[in-house]
Amino acid sequence: MNREIRSGEIVNINCKYSYIDTTPPVEEDGREIIKTGTEKMDTPIHQDLKRAFINIIPHFILLCEQVEETKEIRNAIKDGIPEGIIPTTSIFYPYNVHQFEVKGSSKKEGVSFKGTRILRTGEVLNLTFSRINWDDNDYPYMAELIEAVEILKEETYLYTQGKQQPPPPDLQEAMDFDSLDMSVAAVDDNGEI
Repeated sequence: MNREIRSGEIVNINCKYSYIDTTPPVEEDGREIIKTGTEKMDTPIHQDLKRAFINIIPHFILLCEQVEETKEIRNAIKDGIPEGIIPTTSIFYPYNVHQFEVKGSSKKEGVSFKGTRILRTGEVLNLTFSRINWDDNDYPYMAELIEAVEILKEETYLYTQGKQQPPPPDLQEAMDFDSLDMSVAAVDDNGEI
C-alpha cells in the first residue's frame, strides 16, 4: 500500500497521522473508492520528525501575525532553526507547532497548522492558522513553506514505516571497562597508602 500523508499531530511523544491510499482506486458499483485512514502509533517520534515540526515555526508565527518579519526569521526559513535547545532569548522560544493538515486538491490544495504560544504569564495561547493555498502569491516564502511541509510529510511517512528515536545506550555496554584502572593500593596498618 502506498500512502500519501495528509496530516500529522504530535500527541505527547507519539504521532497521530492521516493518509490517502495512492494505489489505484477500487471500483465499487461503478464508483471509485479512495481509501483513507487515521492512525496513532505508540512509538516515540524520531528527531528528524521533531526537527521538521520545529522548522515550521517561522512560517507559523508569520502566518498567524504573531511577529513582524526579522533577519532571524528569514534565516530560519532559509536554513532552518539552529539545532539544539531553543534559547529563551530566541523569537521562536515561546512557540510550538504540533499539527499540520494538507487540505483540498489540485490547485485548491493548501495547508493548515495548529500550535501554541507560551505567554509571559505562563498561560498557553492556542493558535490555529486555518489554511494557506499553495498558489497564494501574497506569502513571500511560499516555495520554502512547500518544501518544509514536504519534509514534514516525508518524515511522518518514515515514522509510519518504523523510523524511530534510537534507544539510549546501555550504560554498561557504553563504558570501557578495559581501560579502567582496577589495581588495589596497598594500605598500611594506619590506613595510609
